[in-house]
Amino acid sequence: MPEKRKTIIRKFLLLILFGLTSAAYLFLRWSSLQGHTSLVVAVLLVLSGLYVAAIFVLSSGRNTSRKTVIILFLAGCAFRLMLFGLQPETLSDDVYRYIWDGRVQAKGINPYLYPPESPELEGLQDDPCFNKINHRQLRTGYPPAAQLFFRLIYCAAGANLNVIRLILGIPDILLFFLLFRFIDKRRAFLYWLCPPVIVEVYIGMHIDILGVLLFTAFLVMVINERYVPAVIFLVLSVG
Repeated sequence: MPEKRKTIIRKFLLLILFGLTSAAYLFLRWSSLQGHTSLVVAVLLVLSGLYVAAIFVLSSGRNTSRKTVIILFLAGCAFRLMLFGLQPETLSDDVYRYIWDGRVQAKGINPYLYPPESPELEGLQDDPCFNKINHRQLRTGYPPAAQLFFRLIYCAAGANLNVIRLILGIPDILLFFLLFRFIDKRRAFLYWLCPPVIVEVYIGMHIDILGVLLFTAFLVMVINERYVPAVIFLVLSVG
């Protein structure tokens, strides 16, 4: 088959895969999935299948042009934006603990001293996030570096979930560019388009992405024999 025809077929298949993937993400966005974890998992499996198919189609091409790189990056951005506005309780309510710990710190209180339902924090319990915190009888278990991040999140976003998503998007994008620049361009896109990553960061809203970024920075520093910053990144990555 002539190369030009192969290219046309490849672009057509990628366009179909992009449409199906977008439809699946929008299904997550607009469906009422709270309490339907099995359905979320089923959609995630569909997304993962489409992801593998897209990788297969892309790998059949000889080279990855600059235009392709830009299109793939924008596709990853689009998939992420499709999940803005979705309530995190679909997968996890941990983000409300992040907001609570940040608010407690903003009031000048050590978050390790009292659990959320403690009488000492009664003045803060009028916050709408309070009733959404899991295990309110327990003190926070997040390490100091995470607590600093929570305070930054609360000071910048308060309880605005979409702004928090934007903040979590910063380490997400930085990790992509770190992989792209220092590890491998193709593997960077394996990360950038990976459905479990997108769902975990932008629906689950977990801060694990920050730890992954810091640990990847540690590996990059070790590869480049820059051991002092490597140690700093390693310490920060574990909290």
